[in-house]
Amino acid sequence: MYNSVSYDGADLQSIIDELNHKISHEAAESANRFTASHVKAAVDRLKPHKSDGCTDLTSEHLKHAGNDLFEHIALLFNSVLIHGTLPENFVHSTIVPIPKGRNVNSADSNNFRGIALSSVYGKLLDNIILFQFGDELQTSQLQFKFKAKSSTNLCTFVLKEALLYYATNQSNVFCTFWVPLRPLTGLIIANFFGYC
Repeated sequence: MYNSVSYDGADLQSIIDELNHKISHEAAESANRFTASHVKAAVDRLKPHKSDGCTDLTSEHLKHAGNDLFEHIALLFNSVLIHGTLPENFVHSTIVPIPKGRNVNSADSNNFRGIALSSVYGKLLDNIILFQFGDELQTSQLQFKFKAKSSTNLCTFVLKEALLYYATNQSNVFCTFWVPLRPLTGLIIANFFGYC
């Protein structure tokens, strides 16, 4: 592309130098962002008896480890921060089926739901980031799921009350839901008319 348009070599070199300076400056600033004490605090916040589906590690392995391991994990996390890439096993998870109730028919697969067992190291990194930068990470007020002290029950209640109000007053109700199909096809809109 640079060959197809005219450009000034000095200007381009100036941009490259500025980018390289910013990258090295940010890397130097963030090099000591995570410490062994951050890792230890994150380990203390891990729930007990939680296993890693990929490497057969549990939270107890880290809870009973020494400070030397926390130093090495801090170095690893700082490298992740500097280079902007994660080791492959950090993003792997194992899906395990668990029964939906106590007295369900275990022969029927509809009576199970899957949970993902994430990497213990991934959980540690998440804990550190949430503890250090949690005040800067905010969700939308319209989000109800996967949020502390929030539930989809409130959202469902508001929807039902709104539908009931319009249905009681003999008015049409129009609801629009965004349903993701496949990543390449985008979204479709499903319209439901009347009281659902």
